[in-house]
Amino acid sequence: MIDFEKAIKIANENLSKLVPDARNIALEAVEISDDNGVYEVGLSYDQHGDDSLDISGDSRKSDLGRIFGMMAYRRKYKIFLVGKDGKFKGFRNINK
Repeated sequence: MIDFEKAIKIANENLSKLVPDARNIALEAVEISDDNGVYEVGLSYDQHGDDSLDISGDSRKSDLGRIFGMMAYRRKYKIFLVGKDGKFKGFRNINK
């Protein structure tokens, strides 16, 4: 059986594998499920999205250009499920 620290480590490792461009990873919550079957580890992270408008040069300095640039970055929130045996069970989104 693993402890909270090990469950957090396993969740972080799997986040890094599944979302290699995740940045600024933060622990949001960790708890044992109601049935005591899994650790539920809440992680948030920044992810760069698609800047398909490709605004560059002077256009990027405009207010509209800055807004599009900010919209390309997203903060994501997920719950990672780790069994008490240390096996990664999956993840789900947190709606924020």
